[in-house]
Amino acid sequence: MRTGGGITGTFVQMRAADGRFTMQKMTDSSAFHYRTRQIAPIPDALTALYGNVIGRFVQDTTIPADFSLTARLASAWWTAHGGAAPDAVISIDPIVLESLLAVTGPVTLGDGSTLSADNLVQRVLVDPYLTMTSEQQASFFAQSTASVFARVFTHGMSPVEWAEALAQPIQDDRISVWSADADAQKSIASGPLGGPLVRQRLAGDSAYAVYFNDNTGGKMAPYMTTAISVAQGTCRADGKHTVAVSVSLTSTAPKDAGTMPISMTGGGLWGVGAGDIGMNVTVAAPAGAFFGGVTVDGKVNPSANEDAEGHPSSITHVNLQAR
Repeated sequence: MRTGGGITGTFVQMRAADGRFTMQKMTDSSAFHYRTRQIAPIPDALTALYGNVIGRFVQDTTIPADFSLTARLASAWWTAHGGAAPDAVISIDPIVLESLLAVTGPVTLGDGSTLSADNLVQRVLVDPYLTMTSEQQASFFAQSTASVFARVFTHGMSPVEWAEALAQPIQDDRISVWSADADAQKSIASGPLGGPLVRQRLAGDSAYAVYFNDNTGGKMAPYMTTAISVAQGTCRADGKHTVAVSVSLTSTAPKDAGTMPISMTGGGLWGVGAGDIGMNVTVAAPAGAFFGGVTVDGKVNPSANEDAEGHPSSITHVNLQAR
């Protein structure tokens, strides 16, 4: 999990010309190695919140709420790897592909198995981490991505079918877009495709945002349930309200979760016990809000507090143990 939805998994270079989409190049995130220097400038406030990882690990490209920064980072990673400078960057997740497969029908992979709207999430987001090595995962993801894109772009979907398939993913904030064209980007940045930061602003001047960034080093997030509520107190002497944002996290992982493969649990290599879920929780408040502190289970918890991306933001780490 990342602010933008999830880690940067697969880069796909597409070309749109004469009404056709063609896939030119595809690279798994494992091909992009850690950098000792940031691949592009990162605001100091973001580094203070999230640590010195943005711009150094490709998987952390989607930590910023500002999708225009995410897009510039993605472009820098891609071009440094030999890809063409993109005219646009589009971020989607597997649920978007699920919605498209619901229209086009299933695709058949090289081993004879199928990917469909009914099984895509299980087969792509869960099974590989339980049954495959890292090399096998990369191969499977590449084959799956190529097959799904080929199916989608050769199905001949009408504009109405595209609109119907993508309506729910757009409403669920699963698609973000950035354009290198200034005029196009101006339009995008004022609508629902502009990314998390834009969507918070579209929600109104009093909107709060809650972002999750998993640092388990594995794939334990499917075992986490969440609940979020907001309560407002009485006015203070300075006229401001006290607003409490409550985030309830629960691990539904089995007691023996620590025995699952390291690709699922992270193996305890990132400071989170095998079978536990380590989550960094950020609350981004409206401009002008003050920091009131963070508590976990009723006790004051350390937090980093920064005015980042135009919003006062507090981040704290929570460790969830298997029950």
